[in-house]
Amino acid sequence: MIQVPAQRLLLVPLALWMAHVAASFTIVEAHCRHGVADGQFAGISAIRLLLLSVTATALLALGGNAFAATRAWLATSDGEGDATGARTQLLLICAVASSIALLYLIWAVTFATEARLCR
Repeated sequence: MIQVPAQRLLLVPLALWMAHVAASFTIVEAHCRHGVADGQFAGISAIRLLLLSVTATALLALGGNAFAATRAWLATSDGEGDATGARTQLLLICAVASSIALLYLIWAVTFATEARLCR
């Protein structure tokens, strides 16, 4: 069995969340202040498509992280190779953190499709 460092799995949700927020704010700011990504494609505004593609990419990456953390947690939950149970608990925290970040990204899809972007 290949063991993924739990620390890496724990940092992924935070890093993806920060990258998603930064990219989204940058895209919206460039659109509202400088007119970047004006226009439409297939009846949907280009800015919304751009935000949705950034969010979809983050969702895929975070979903993979949640899957890897859950799979590693299930593999170590029997206690073999983890005498203190610390790795098992850390992997559970990773899976929960990824799931919470997934909820944020689902909310971000709603924001990208419904909210008024420029005020």
